Amino acid sequence: MKTTAFLIAFWVVGLSQAAQAATYAYPLEDLVGAYVTHDKRVVAVDLGITFDDISGLSIDWSGDVTAALAYSQFPLPDGGHTFVTPAGFCVTLYTTVTADDIFAQVFHAGGVEAYPLPESFDLGQSFSDYGWHSFYDGLAFLELSFMSGPSFPESYLLEYASGNIYAASLLIEGEAVPEPAGMVLLAAGWVGLRARGPKASKP
Repeated sequence: MKTTAFLIAFWVVGLSQAAQAATYAYPLEDLVGAYVTHDKRVVAVDLGITFDDISGLSIDWSGDVTAALAYSQFPLPDGGHTFVTPAGFCVTLYTTVTADDIFAQVFHAGGVEAYPLPESFDLGQSFSDYGWHSFYDGLAFLELSFMSGPSFPESYLLEYASGNIYAASLLIEGEAVPEPAGMVLLAAGWVGLRARGPKASKP
């Protein structure tokens, strides 16, 4: 009886390891730092696991944005020529080094209201879903770009925007493919239960 109970527990442990629906965090330390207009960084992401399904993909990040100052050759509605234009970060995930196959993207822009001071942010943002199944193998390239630009025609920047990333992590919600150790444990528990199955009674 004790042996059977142990084998059942052994099988349940294997089953719990085989079903791995959870949220996985991948730190992005390489993105931390200072940025100015047109800066970008590309990092290779290797989660070390693969997925049967991905139900959520987001980024948890914090930093600040300082907007840009631009000049218009034509008078603006207020009669002036200078104006503050927003700046921000764009994170793109793709499967090839040439960014031909984009499967997720997220933006954060701001800085106008706080100009000339930096505007801080601390956000959890979901990526647009252009095909999260492309991330089932746990491999991707991630590009962070910092952008700003005039929002009126015939205008140009007088002062570039700037920004900082303090911290960032990629969050993946999904069902990971069972690890081999979990599958071995599951198989061992099942075999043990079969071995302890009902035996023919003696006459």
